[in-house]
Amino acid sequence: EFQPKRRGRDDDYSASVTSFLKVVANKIASGGSAHTNAPLSGGDEPLLEGFRRRYPMDDRAFEYLCQQREDVRRKAVETFRPKFEGEADYSSL
Repeated sequence: EFQPKRRGRDDDYSASVTSFLKVVANKIASGGSAHTNAPLSGGDEPLLEGFRRRYPMDDRAFEYLCQQREDVRRKAVETFRPKFEGEADYSSL
C-alpha cells in the first residue's frame, strides 16, 4: 500500500500518483506478467474518473494513468492511499 511522504494538504496528487504507477508497473513487470497495454474499457472509465475526483491530478498524470496496462491501473486505484486522508483540515499536519 502506497502512502505519500508529504504531510499537509494535497490539492494535487499528480506527482504521488505518477510515482506510484511507476512502482506498481515495475512490480507487476518483474513478476513476468504478459499483459499488454489495453485501452480503457467501459468499466474502467467510471473507476478512473472516481479516482481522479478523490485524488485530484493534472491532465498529464491522468493520461499517464489511463495509458497503463489494465492490471496496473486496477492495482494502483485499489491500493493508492495517502497517509492522511479524510481529515477535515489538513493545514495543521
